[in-house]
Amino acid sequence: MSALAPLLAELAELRRAVEDEDWPLAATLARRHDHALRAAVRDGVADELAALLAAQQALIADFARRREEAAERLRGLRRADGAARAYRDGGEP
Repeated sequence: MSALAPLLAELAELRRAVEDEDWPLAATLARRHDHALRAAVRDGVADELAALLAAQQALIADFARRREEAAERLRGLRRADGAARAYRDGGEP
């Protein structure tokens, strides 16, 4: 078993949190994974880290993209809610 198997499992857990758009859990898992990854570097398993670091960076980029998409959807819902309220109340949006 690879010395990095626990890190890969944590990365998979982080990906699930991002896919579920559970941002608080994803942030907590990302922080925990980063600390574990730094510990692995200190412990000298650097020969396996390049692929894991690339996967982590891709996941972080995906996390940021998905978070921004969710924020944009939320902004759209707020605009639509404001327009619906204005219409219902007989005013301008």
